[in-house]
Amino acid sequence: MRLPQGPHHDLALRRTDVNFEGLRHPVATLEAARVDDVLETVTDEDHVYAARLWPSSFVAARTLLRHLEYEREAVVCEIGCGPGLPSLAALAAGASSVIAVDMSPLALDLVSHAARSYQPTRAPRLTTVQRNLLQSDGETPIGCDYLVVADLLYDLPTAQAVGRYVGRHVRRGGGTAIIADPGRMNGKGRAAFARGLVQSDCISAVGSPRARFTEEGLPRRWRGVQKDATMGVLVLEPERGA
Repeated sequence: MRLPQGPHHDLALRRTDVNFEGLRHPVATLEAARVDDVLETVTDEDHVYAARLWPSSFVAARTLLRHLEYEREAVVCEIGCGPGLPSLAALAAGASSVIAVDMSPLALDLVSHAARSYQPTRAPRLTTVQRNLLQSDGETPIGCDYLVVADLLYDLPTAQAVGRYVGRHVRRGGGTAIIADPGRMNGKGRAAFARGLVQSDCISAVGSPRARFTEEGLPRRWRGVQKDATMGVLVLEPERGA
């Protein structure tokens, strides 16, 4: 399979189906069939990561679906979406509107083409937005009920910018944020993320209990070679009365 048009239409794709408890059918996604193909067709290394499904996206989607079980018509925004598994899962669960955000045009093409191909009746509820959080740091967050972030704490500047964005969303917009993170850089990414939350006035200190991740187990298909692999999850909700 290939994208029907655009600069990446020669890239070979594969369909990957992901099962979730509570959904009657698997969520169909598209990712690059071979990483080497991405390296040959694009000049930006970030596209390589944007064209692959990661375990963090599964855990983020699973956590989101637990919330959508009680609020199916919510507005969902996923930043750094890549192939958009949480976005596509939200569509399948009945979210009234889904916004998939990424700096990579390839990622946005993948999620939108998957929606049109495998969820055609729901696809009109999906909007894609190209945005680089580092370049747009300080902008008002996109309005939504649920903000989803999966594996974006991979370097210190990005992690801190994500923290500021998430903090502004939770503090000003009043929505819930779901962050899934594998703990890259020996946890330094999470610390930088927490500093961003402090800068946004969402929490008062880096060590705040509100910024602590809970480790969740991974199904076998997402563990790789580590049998005991886990994924950190943080659900950050507005404080009552804030």
